[in-house]
Amino acid sequence: MGKHWRLIGVMLLGLAGCGPEGYTRIDPGGQYVYANSAWSPDSQQIAYTRCELYDQEKGRKVPSCELFIMNAATHDTRQLTHNDVYDGQPTWSSDGQHIAYRREEAGGDSLRIISVDGSTDVELLACPRQCHTPAWSPIGDLIAFQMIEANAVDTTNEAPSNLYLIRSDGSELRPLTQGTQPVWRPRWSPDGQQIVFRRVADQPIRVIDVATGKETAYATPDARGPDEPIFTPDGSGIVFAAYASARGQRLYRLNRADGSIELLLSAVEDYPPDMKEPDWSPDGKLIVFSAFYEKLYTANWEQTRAQ
Repeated sequence: MGKHWRLIGVMLLGLAGCGPEGYTRIDPGGQYVYANSAWSPDSQQIAYTRCELYDQEKGRKVPSCELFIMNAATHDTRQLTHNDVYDGQPTWSSDGQHIAYRREEAGGDSLRIISVDGSTDVELLACPRQCHTPAWSPIGDLIAFQMIEANAVDTTNEAPSNLYLIRSDGSELRPLTQGTQPVWRPRWSPDGQQIVFRRVADQPIRVIDVATGKETAYATPDARGPDEPIFTPDGSGIVFAAYASARGQRLYRLNRADGSIELLLSAVEDYPPDMKEPDWSPDGKLIVFSAFYEKLYTANWEQTRAQ
């Protein structure tokens, strides 16, 4: 009986937009999909993608998405882009004044840079092939992103792809990785020297040194479907999403020193469910993530850390 009433309480908290201690649902709600949350360098704002039309079974149905910025303390939001195409996957410049993002439209993909006040919005790169998930270096003007390779016969997630670098002025486009496997979602280390990403391999989580191109692989034998890795704020660990139960993914931390893996956050009755797309605030206090690629939550690290 006690478990039954605890479960009802958790359900009611979810309906109210709240959650167990330390967890807060922050998206404004409505018939939208919320995803791609990204912290500003000062840990005061969160950029994210909001999509209006979607299919609950397959995710986004038509390319009609916009960028928004949220005040992390008040949850006040403002719309940054206004289009009938897909604008998403935001990433902040090191000074917090600009956001790079991906645009998908009938003419193809492009990477763009918009000022946080919306006063300028310029094309960085007209992608020769489909490109995804830009990531701006925390210390400079380099932007990493994933791009489908020219010899790909399709443009699904299984198509061959590699990581590329480009400067924020559009110059010096160059490949960072080489291979025939898909790679996904590059994210920088806090010192701007390395990039973590996922590669289709026995050891799927990889860290590449930007200067030398040397890759370090990390095995995740007990974590099913590891995905969307990021560095911890101090760079000593890697956080990633992996399947832990029938309700979906949880967040795990890999210790880079010894390769050990542990659950990152505690949860009540497996709530919030299906944690995806983690991003840890640079000050180390809050972790933002999406649930089912539909809702946004923050977790207070001191209150929700797994013991």
